[in-house]
Amino acid sequence: NYAHQAKSGDWDLIVSLAKHPYVVAVGETGLDKHWDDCPFPLQQSNFAAHWDLSRATGLPVIIHMRDCEAEMLAALESEYERGRL
Repeated sequence: NYAHQAKSGDWDLIVSLAKHPYVVAVGETGLDKHWDDCPFPLQQSNFAAHWDLSRATGLPVIIHMRDCEAEMLAALESEYERGRL
């Protein structure tokens, strides 16, 4: 819900923190249409980036989803078809 407020360098910090030995998962990340604060295409892009980070680090993904069941299923099916799940 706050991805639209990200600043330059925020993603690099997330990637760096994901490499810390105490980090056990990527997320919470996901899709949410309950609140209309963040453009949905930006949410989808960030969700995909978190999956890429998960694969790069070997960490599991903690998913959040609200009021967008069909869109979440489509996103997960897309990741599965690409062999990413």
